[in-house]
Amino acid sequence: MPQATPHTVQARRKFDRTLWTKGTKAANALTPQLAAELAKIIARNQTEYSDLRLEVSVNARPKSTKGSANVLKSLIRQILMLSQAPKTQTAIRETVEAEFPHLAVNKDWTKPLPKWAADFAQKQIQSAMAPLNRIKIPKAACLRDLHNAAKRELIKEKGGLETFKAVIAISENAVVINGTAFKITTNRIDGREYPMLRMSIPGFLRALEKS
Repeated sequence: MPQATPHTVQARRKFDRTLWTKGTKAANALTPQLAAELAKIIARNQTEYSDLRLEVSVNARPKSTKGSANVLKSLIRQILMLSQAPKTQTAIRETVEAEFPHLAVNKDWTKPLPKWAADFAQKQIQSAMAPLNRIKIPKAACLRDLHNAAKRELIKEKGGLETFKAVIAISENAVVINGTAFKITTNRIDGREYPMLRMSIPGFLRALEKS
């Protein structure tokens, strides 16, 4: 009787958080070396570079795993689907994990999207079903910004009110909402002083959404 061939299940790739520490150490080690090389180049070309301030820096970050861009694209697509936008971050992640069972799916939705992903998100917004095609996101948007904006548009479409739970602390100089500080300033009118709180609506909403 022929024996069944065992089926090997490939484990999901886990993100190595130590890579960020390794990258920081590499940048700290390489920057002075590159600065020294730059100084030599400037010394050899003083006429050409004498009126310029030249500096070097090292941007060290983990290499992308093959297919990781498709994971991020899928997350963006899911967020901009009418059926998926109301779901939790965990539920959306689980959908993408099922699509890419061998790849790590972004758990941290607070990191700014890379430029290519932000451009991709803007194109997806334009082609999304209403009301998601009315989403406005900041230039340095993250996945959470996109998700919150999508949920907000759905609530507005239904004529509902969006509610938040927030931790608010007040001092003499600032009001802190979920860890985001808004400075208190003083307006002087007709010899009287009036403490004022200044904040933009987008900034206020981002602070509330941290709850």
